[in-house]
Amino acid sequence: MTTSQFMEQAQYTATIEGEIAKSIMRISTIKSARVHLAAPRQSSYIRNRQPAKASVVLETFPGRVVSPSQVQAIVNLVASSVPYLSIDDVSVVDQMGTLLSDKEESSLLEATEQAAFKRNLEEEYHNKIMRLLSPIVGVDNVRSDVDITVDFSEFESTAEIFDRSGTGPSTRSEMLSVDTSAVTPATGIPGETSNVAPQDTVLVDANAVSLDADTSNIRSSQTTRNYEVDREIQYQKSSSGDIAKLSVAVVLNRNAISALTLGNDASTDAFDVSGIRSLVASAVGIDESRGDSIMVLVSQFIDEDTDPFVSWYENDSIRNYAAMAAALIGLIIILQTLVKPLLVNIFGKPVTQQPIKRLENITFDEDGEDGRELDDEALESMGYKILKDGDKVLRTEDEVKARAEETGETLAEIKARLRPKKSNVSADMFDTANTYDDKVNIVRMLVDEDSSRVASLLKKMVAAKSI
Repeated sequence: MTTSQFMEQAQYTATIEGEIAKSIMRISTIKSARVHLAAPRQSSYIRNRQPAKASVVLETFPGRVVSPSQVQAIVNLVASSVPYLSIDDVSVVDQMGTLLSDKEESSLLEATEQAAFKRNLEEEYHNKIMRLLSPIVGVDNVRSDVDITVDFSEFESTAEIFDRSGTGPSTRSEMLSVDTSAVTPATGIPGETSNVAPQDTVLVDANAVSLDADTSNIRSSQTTRNYEVDREIQYQKSSSGDIAKLSVAVVLNRNAISALTLGNDASTDAFDVSGIRSLVASAVGIDESRGDSIMVLVSQFIDEDTDPFVSWYENDSIRNYAAMAAALIGLIIILQTLVKPLLVNIFGKPVTQQPIKRLENITFDEDGEDGRELDDEALESMGYKILKDGDKVLRTEDEVKARAEETGETLAEIKARLRPKKSNVSADMFDTANTYDDKVNIVRMLVDEDSSRVASLLKKMVAAKSI
C-alpha cells in the first residue's frame, strides 16, 4: 500500500523533531524537550523559497536553571539541524512560559560579555604593572589603575583600485594593418577596345614609371591597441575587540621613594620617575598616536593600620552577637511554650517534696504573734521541726549545739536522741474504744508516752473555755 507525499513529509518532520529533542535532553539541566518545526516545501527557484521556523519547549529539573549560554547553544543546534533555518527564527520557551530566546536578553548577554572582556583585559594590564614595579618599591608602595577603551564594532569593505602605483596605462597588445593599391584610370573612346583585336603581351616593369599614363596610389591603414590598467580588488574585515585608547595611572609611596634615595633627607626628585614612566609605557604598549596616556605620581600614602570609626550598629561583631542572643532567646521561648508543656502532658507533672522548715535563726516566745500559745504540736503543724530535751525546747541550730556542749555529746548524737519517736497511740484506738474506762486507759497511755503534748492540749482546752 502506497503512502501519500503528505504523510511522508509529516513522518520525516516528526523524525527530525524527535532526534533534535533527544540531542537537547543530553544537556544536564534539561529534563525533557519538545521541538516543533514549520518547514514548508521548498521550491526549485530561490526567489520562491520560504524560510523555515522552529520552536522549542524545555522542562528543567527542579532547582535547575537554563543559562543564557545554554539557550544560545540550543538555538544554534536547532538552526544547524534544519535546512534554510536561521537562528533568528528559533524560539525557546521553558515550562513556565518564559521566552528564553529574547533578542533583548541576547543583546544584554553580549554587553555583559563585552564588559567582562574589558575587565579581564584591564586586570591583565594591572598585573603587568604590579609585577614590574613591586620588586622595585614593594607591593604595598605602589598603586595602579588601567582604563581601556575597547572597540567592539565590526565592518567589512570591498574596494577595487586602479593604477595604485600611478604609472598610467600600459599597452598589453597592438595590431597594425596597412593596405596600399595603385589604380590606372580608363582612357580612349568608350567601346573602342571591343572592336580591336587584342595585342601581343608585353612585359612591363612594375617599378618603372610610365610617363604616358596617369596613375594614382590608394593606401589604407588600421591599428588596434589593447591597454591594461593596474586593477586591484581588496576585501577587508575588521576584527572586534581592538584597543581604541589606553590610559594608565601609577602612584608611588613617597616614603618608599625616600628610602630608595638613600635616606629621608634626600629629595624625591632625585628618583628617576621618568624611567618608571618609560618602563610602564613599554610594558603596556603605550601608543601616543591613538591618544594613549600615562601618569606617574609620587605621593604620601595613608597608614592603613588606623581603622576608621565604625558605629556600634554597623559593627559586624556586635551584629553577630545580637543575632546569637536573639536566636538563644527564641530557643528558650520555644522550649518554655512548646516543649515543656508537651513533656508535662506526656510524662506528667513531677512530684516534689516540701522541705521541712527548721527554726534556724528564728526566735519567738512561748506566745505567738497573735497572742496564742504556740506549743510543739502547733509548731509542727506549721511545718517546723521541734527538738526537745526534757522540758527545754531547742528551736535553733545554735541551741542544739549549745545543748551538745553542755551534755558533752556530739551534735549527731543529740539529734538522734531527740528525734521524735512514732506514737503508739493512734486515732483509731479512740474510735474503737466503747466504754469510758477504755478511753481513760488510752489517755493514760498517751500521757505516759508524751506528757508535754497532753499538757499543751489541756492548756488549749482551758484557754478556749475561758474565752
